[in-house]
Amino acid sequence: MTRGALRSGDVLSDRYRLEERAGAGGMGVVHRAVDLQTGTVVALKTLHETDPQIVSRFEREGEVLRQLSAPGIVRCLDHGVTREGDLYLVMEWLEGEPLSARLSRGPLPLRETLLLARGVAQRSASRTRAASSTATSSPRTSSSSRGTWRA
Repeated sequence: MTRGALRSGDVLSDRYRLEERAGAGGMGVVHRAVDLQTGTVVALKTLHETDPQIVSRFEREGEVLRQLSAPGIVRCLDHGVTREGDLYLVMEWLEGEPLSARLSRGPLPLRETLLLARGVAQRSASRTRAASSTATSSPRTSSSSRGTWRA
């Protein structure tokens, strides 16, 4: 079940102005946005689902991203809740070409394929380490419980 629908021009938390929809995935919609405090372009991912398992997964994504600091992994800068009650994550905006667009022009050369695979493996290992450390943290030491999502 989905809730709020955001549009270009909407401002979240009196700070993030949505510029355009950049894409959608399995758990939410990503908008290109501007941080009105810093003028920085950011990616703002919203979750419109109310299913508890999906909400938990989205919160976990934010928690893991906040713990990671590795090349090639997007940084989570902020998080919150819209007026409609939808959770959102604010992440750094990365310019680049989607892999699907690159592959539509033809196969990658072997060297490029190996470099890509190596990068994916390294980022996956970083995420796994962060997820493992998060899973073993206690509620007292974790800042990602449902209560830390602010409106």
